[in-house]
Amino acid sequence: MAGFPISDGDEAIVNHNEAVEIVLDQFHDSADVAVEAPEWVEATVTGRYGQAKLSVKAVAAAEADREGVITLTAPGVKKQINVKQLFSGIEEVTAPSDAPVKAVYTLTGQRVSASALTPGVYVVTRADGTAAMLFVK
Repeated sequence: MAGFPISDGDEAIVNHNEAVEIVLDQFHDSADVAVEAPEWVEATVTGRYGQAKLSVKAVAAAEADREGVITLTAPGVKKQINVKQLFSGIEEVTAPSDAPVKAVYTLTGQRVSASALTPGVYVVTRADGTAAMLFVK
């Protein structure tokens, strides 16, 4: 019987807007494969036969770790792949602010001059209220 060489219990860990591809090496055309996935997962099968791939990504950032199952069904075969999205606490990374530096502090909270920094780690506050870590070599 034709089927998927992947084994039940395979796992994919996904992130928001970052696709993970799993080579299926299946014996079906992707048009013959039905995909069922949790509502927070976008899962599609492309390609055919030995070059088919399952592309999986989370459609939104997680507010907590979550798990689910993707089910692939083709004529005569059904396989399940566990999928996880881990919560990182970081929603997005933005470019550094161009606002003027308001103050520079050591990690112990002592204010220092921005023009005479020695190697170390500092916290830089800016006029727009943002703050960032600064590493000086």
